[in-house]
Amino acid sequence: MLSMIAAESENHVIGKDNQLIWRIPTDTAYFKKTTLGHAIIMGRKTFDSIQKALPKRRNLVVSRDPMLKIPGAEVFTSLELAIAACDPQEESFIVGGGELYREGLKFADRIYLTKVHTFIEGDSYFPELPKGEWKLLSNIPHKANDQDEFDFSFLIYERLG
Repeated sequence: MLSMIAAESENHVIGKDNQLIWRIPTDTAYFKKTTLGHAIIMGRKTFDSIQKALPKRRNLVVSRDPMLKIPGAEVFTSLELAIAACDPQEESFIVGGGELYREGLKFADRIYLTKVHTFIEGDSYFPELPKGEWKLLSNIPHKANDQDEFDFSFLIYERLG
């Protein structure tokens, strides 16, 4: 199963200048818990923003540079090659950025989407889900608090059919 996991604002923004634009530790913990032990696929810019392979996960990085070497990660020249390298019996995750989300949407079976209830400026976006293709399985709202900067909801979508 191929899943995507992301956090987006109400206007679909996921980042600016290759960085996250909010502080929501509850979402960070959710990301870790959800992806731990699984393959994660990310673009090279997303890897650069993280600056290291994420522990206890198989890190697959998509880059146009076939000579790129990254300690602790496997490099692929296309999203399709990275997906093909994953075990089809296990859940794998596309974890960003915007370009990979747009490209990966057609392959995804499930989407773990943290909806951050704010409108914010950015330069990287999560794609709008095509109507009629996705079913909302769960919606768990959370209020802003001392640690989490904005109200947000954990949404899980599954592809219809």
